[in-house]
Parts: sequence; C-alpha cells; structure tokens
Amino acid sequence: MLRVDTHSFPVVAATFSAFIQPDEDEEDVWRVEWDFDISSNVVDVHDEFWNPTLHAEGLLLPIDNPIDLEDAEIKVEPSFPAWDDPGFSLFLSKKEVVSDVRLKFGQRRGDTFDLFLMANTENKHLGDDIELVVLDKIKFTGITVFEETLSDACERLSEFCDPADYTPTPCKGGFRFCLPSA
Repeated sequence: MLRVDTHSFPVVAATFSAFIQPDEDEEDVWRVEWDFDISSNVVDVHDEFWNPTLHAEGLLLPIDNPIDLEDAEIKVEPSFPAWDDPGFSLFLSKKEVVSDVRLKFGQRRGDTFDLFLMANTENKHLGDDIELVVLDKIKFTGITVFEETLSDACERLSEFCDPADYTPTPCKGGFRFCLPSA
C-alpha cells in the first residue's frame, strides 16, 4: 500500500537494487549506491490522473550489504533543495518534493523484504507537509558490479559483503549478484 495523505493506492511493483561504483570524489575508493522503484496504477484524483510512483537512484545508505538491511532503520537525506543530490522523488501528476524519508526494513524472505517507508511530500491540491507512507514487500533485484571477469567482480563485492551469499549472473558491463528467492 502506498498512501499520500488520505489517498491509498495498491502497490503493483516494488523493487530495489544496488550498484558498486567508483567514488567520484576519491580515487581508488568504491561505494554502494542504491536505487528504489515503487509504483501503483494510474487513478483519477482531484480531476487529475495520478500515477503514484516513488523513485530514488544513487542513494548512499549507511549499510552496504543488502542482507544487513533486515530489521534496519535508516533516515535518508532529502533531495530538496539540492536537486542534483541523490534522494527520493514522488510522481503523482507531476514530480513532487519528498523530504524526511525514513526506511524501516523488516523481515527478509529470500530476496524480498518487508518495507515501511515514511516521508513528507507536498501537492497543489493537498498542501505542504503531507504524509507519504509505503507499507509493502519490496524485492531486491541484485547488486551489480562493473568488472570484466567474475573473479574481479567477486573480489570487488567482497569489500562490502560475502559473494558466497549471492548468485552471480552476467549483465551488461559486469555481473549482477542476486539473493536466492524465498
């Protein structure tokens, strides 16, 4: 369920993934960046077609190993006012500001986690400081490592987590390491 103020929408897709990337500010330093996508069906609200979609890319979280997200609570830095910084955005009928994002991951079952997300948003019909809530399951689709060989990818991944916990598959530019399904 995705709720904006008093309007609730069933979640039709909820996924997140990670990428091991070189740090832009420090040479020879790598970091884990996270992407999230949560979406619902298009609905008519206030004579507008809303397409409730919550998206984030390039998030830096204090936890690098996806397995360690189980039972973790994380406060995410907001994207506003620095729009070029990583953060969440909400699309209803247009892109809305999202702030004060808090993630609470619950139990993990294979590659799927329980997720409770709370945040604030604003909308021309609803006003400022509107509560945004997601309470649903979210699937981890893998952690991508951009290395040419599986051996190099496993070595890079081992800086953040145990490669033995994941199943590797080739992907464009490297390898994706996935958790087993429940």
